[in-house]
Amino acid sequence: MGHRTPEPALEAALVAFQEGDEARLQARLDGEYEGDLPAMLAAAWSLGAKVVANMAAGRHVCRVCGCWQLAACDDGCWWVEDDLCSSCDPAEDA
Repeated sequence: MGHRTPEPALEAALVAFQEGDEARLQARLDGEYEGDLPAMLAAAWSLGAKVVANMAAGRHVCRVCGCWQLAACDDGCWWVEDDLCSSCDPAEDA
């Protein structure tokens, strides 16, 4: 079996989706750490590890911050998409 190359439109949508998640995470970390780059990098690393660990455990998890049903964000959150919590949703800030 060969490796299938994604359709260009699908690949472009996936890249835009990932870039949107990066922007959401950046905005969240900027608000919490106000330019403290070392703390921001440590938090991003920690959040990434949390996302991977919770997904591997089969939990319903936010794709940006890694929160899940029994461990919500510190400020509280709810599901706005199947894999996105309200704390990571830019529409909730509007």
